[in-house]
Amino acid sequence: MKMLSVMLRTLYYTGYCFALFITPWVLYFVFWKKDVASTRCSEKDIVYPIKYIVAKRKIKYYQKKWHKYINRLGNDVETNILIPHVHHVNMHHFYGADQNGNCLSLKFAIGVDNIVEIFLCIRLENGCTYVFPEKNHIVETNITKQQWKAKGLEIETLEPFRRLRITFNGLLQNASSQQNEHVIFKFIFNSAASPRFIPQDVDASQLASSLAQEYWRDGSWANLLEHQIGFDQFGALKGLVKIGNDSTEYYLNLPCCRKKDFGIGDRFIVNRALKILIVDEYGNLIHLILKSFEEGCSQVNHGTVYTSDYKLLTLKGIDIRLVDIAPDKVFPEMMTVHVQTEKRVFKCIIHLNKKRMTTGAIDRKYGYEIFNVPAECDVNCFQGKGIVEFWYKKKGSTFYIPLPRLHEKEVSPLPNDLIVDMQSDHAKVLSMTGGKGNSLALLTSLNSQMFSVPEGFIVTVNSYKKQLAKYPELRKAISSIDDICCGKSEGVLENVCKRSVELFKSSKLAEEIEEAIKNQLKIYDSDMKSGWAVRSSAIREDSEELSAAGQNETFLGCQTVEQILDSVLACWGSLFTYQSVKYRWQHGLPIQSDMAIVVQKMVPADCAGVLFTCHPTTCNPQEMVVTSNFGLGETVVSGESDPDTFVIRRTWDGKLSISSSSLGLKNIVMKMATDGVKEISDRRAGQFSLSEEQVLLLGEVGIRLEEAFGNPRDIEWAFREGNLYLLQSRPITTLSLWSDYEFDHETDSPILTNTSVLTIANVKEVIPNSMTILTETSVIREVDASIQKFAIDNYDPCSSKGLRPFMHHAMLDVVASIHKNVAKEVHVSSLILDLAIFGHPVLDNKLNHILIKRNGITPIISKVKDFLRVINAVLKNKQILKESVEAAKRISLEELKGPMPIIYNKIKEALKDLEIVALCHSRTSTVSVFYQVVAINVLLERQSELSTDHYADFAAILSSCEDVVSAEIPSYLESISKIVRDHGLAEEFCKLKAYEAIEWLEQNCPEANKVLLEFLNKHGHRNLGEVRDVIFDY
Repeated sequence: MKMLSVMLRTLYYTGYCFALFITPWVLYFVFWKKDVASTRCSEKDIVYPIKYIVAKRKIKYYQKKWHKYINRLGNDVETNILIPHVHHVNMHHFYGADQNGNCLSLKFAIGVDNIVEIFLCIRLENGCTYVFPEKNHIVETNITKQQWKAKGLEIETLEPFRRLRITFNGLLQNASSQQNEHVIFKFIFNSAASPRFIPQDVDASQLASSLAQEYWRDGSWANLLEHQIGFDQFGALKGLVKIGNDSTEYYLNLPCCRKKDFGIGDRFIVNRALKILIVDEYGNLIHLILKSFEEGCSQVNHGTVYTSDYKLLTLKGIDIRLVDIAPDKVFPEMMTVHVQTEKRVFKCIIHLNKKRMTTGAIDRKYGYEIFNVPAECDVNCFQGKGIVEFWYKKKGSTFYIPLPRLHEKEVSPLPNDLIVDMQSDHAKVLSMTGGKGNSLALLTSLNSQMFSVPEGFIVTVNSYKKQLAKYPELRKAISSIDDICCGKSEGVLENVCKRSVELFKSSKLAEEIEEAIKNQLKIYDSDMKSGWAVRSSAIREDSEELSAAGQNETFLGCQTVEQILDSVLACWGSLFTYQSVKYRWQHGLPIQSDMAIVVQKMVPADCAGVLFTCHPTTCNPQEMVVTSNFGLGETVVSGESDPDTFVIRRTWDGKLSISSSSLGLKNIVMKMATDGVKEISDRRAGQFSLSEEQVLLLGEVGIRLEEAFGNPRDIEWAFREGNLYLLQSRPITTLSLWSDYEFDHETDSPILTNTSVLTIANVKEVIPNSMTILTETSVIREVDASIQKFAIDNYDPCSSKGLRPFMHHAMLDVVASIHKNVAKEVHVSSLILDLAIFGHPVLDNKLNHILIKRNGITPIISKVKDFLRVINAVLKNKQILKESVEAAKRISLEELKGPMPIIYNKIKEALKDLEIVALCHSRTSTVSVFYQVVAINVLLERQSELSTDHYADFAAILSSCEDVVSAEIPSYLESISKIVRDHGLAEEFCKLKAYEAIEWLEQNCPEANKVLLEFLNKHGHRNLGEVRDVIFDY
């Protein structure tokens, strides 16, 4: 016992002395040892293992934390713009390139105070490169609200994590000619895989190794895990590019990686960065990011690889150091990078094409420089293309001072005013004054010397609600319209709308509203002979999304208070005309909408018309179009008269000139009269209604309003005695309309290589026609999920790999699903599989070569695994069939009634059951194909080729099969026909229309009707195309 005590004491003192000796060294190496400036990217030191363990534990903690945070946000990560701190930035990056030399690089950043920075570079295979004409080729501007829309560029989320739309209409500079050209592009991004989030999906070991190689002064290295947040996602940009007035359109399909960041902006914490995208000819996509931080870590790497066989791999290691690559902005001709993932190593040789390099810079405090270079690449001996972007911090001294923008005022709760003057702050509240009223109030606030806005006031939405509250019959009529549109009740919509309009017109204004209008009119000139215009101002009218022009009523030349009051009621009623209701229904807007009314002094105009600050037909921002007529502008707006037309040419720096003038017929002129307005003919039809000075003044005003609102405008104007009056200003809504090409390809599964092989075999007989969006995003998604889970064994909820939509047709992927198992030579077993699916051999040496390049030769263990899975399905086939039938019986959507959340949950549950049915179908179909393969293998008797004799024998086997349920269909139909003929009713039956047949059989031939009902009960789910598409008729 004494001996043990001595040993323990000796061990204790030894450990104590060792700790005293080693602790100073640990503290020295971790906290006080000086950096070596020439080797910023440090090597592993003596305490590297300790730091590695500490860093990895910290990384794991943050990964779990951010994983919970992202799951809690859900789709809001994609759709919301999150800027919680002054240094936080939301940023979209898109890098896409094809094998022909076309590529796109886009960066769209939104920071605090809605300040926006955009870098855009398009390179076409014809050698042209296009960038923004601004100094340093980066747009710096601000927007009125948080949205991905500025400077003609818009990013719209169509479906979170699956589909986005990117459009641009504006001027870009041709880098070769230095000329500004009108460029339009419209792309749809379709995802190929789920996003990989940062930091939770980053390889913890690799990141810990990077952090452990640094000298730790404090805990600043851990901040990187808080600041670097975002995700990467692979897919394809498919769309068209149109340059200038040339009719040539470039149809592009760019394999792409998009990146979205919503942490601290790189400009505040990053010293240098290198971003690389590589796309090879067989569909391997590699995305790498290397960053050097000012504090915490000299190099952090993260990246993702999407392989040609649809595997998503995480970067485990990389053999390049940022400190060795262009530290002084002297860029190499070539770089060699070995990219290590969990399963494969990719050797990438990158040849930079520095002749086509583009640059961008922000010369301000926390500024930066971008050098964007296209590249030729080799990836494990496969050829490819790439984009390499060098990022450098650039310190300036100034801050960006944003231009003041006109935008709606947001207040909560809303004021209770029934009437507001257009010059008041409350008039700028869109929810109170509607689209037209709000824009007029904003125009009035400009206080420009160049133009005036006629006086007036707005009858607010509060007045409209008060009117409805007073008259229950109005509320009931509106509810009837809504119920018919939503399918809750039946009725003739046009008749119900007409009745609602008449109810509004015949009702009397609530006393409070009438009194408020009368009191407001007393404030202005008591002479009512000047005339007033009463105009509708619905909440969503004159917005950036929809103009709703001409949908609701406008009344001109009101001379008395009674006329104004009657016009207010008529304007409210016009919200529920058949035309207006149908417009909202077709555009997905609420039927029960609110409306304000603008009451404005009329201008007895000498001439009036419309100014478009961007050409309404060609969408060219270099051309402004003015249409004009003598008298009031109503004849121009309504299209009743052929007006004069002037085209103003506009340079990048704002210089204006009239490029063309066209004299209109001006056959009808509308003038103010003592009893309102009237149409007359004018002897001056042979003269231009505007002078050159007036046209150029309109151009200058148009530029001013574009700067004030931040978008192209559609402006109604009038001249009176040489003075310019603005009557309306709304956004032009036709600049980003969908093209036919976009409609055709909006749901396409992304094509990442020219070696993709899709087929309609085995699908066309089931889904012969193009599908609706509803079918593609519901039924087809569930069928695709079942194929991914069973046949491909690689399920991804954000992509379609099994059943792939293309131009709204369903197709199978030959590479990913049918022939995912590959042999060195074409084997007869693969030809047998072709026979079972296609009905004839498809696989040949050329296709097999592609399969080897894409998928690689399948290991024996993978084949054994697939075989065991099929055998398991064979053994459980009857049980699977039973589960499928039970799940199918649970699907019932015959009556979808009740509140929307309940209806949505019913559909959601039905789709879950549909997925079970589809998964069972995939298993039983696989079993069926397996039996066919076994049968043909037996027939082959070890022969290596298929012959016509084998086909004949196999056909004989198939024809001998019993209990084929679908074979009953012709027997049932023949039985029904025979009964009808036997009763002598064949001739009369053949004359019936399809929808009359069942009722006729029920009354005239009950025996045939009984057989028909039995047939429908058993086979009624079968119809043309198997999958039933319903297209709603608006």
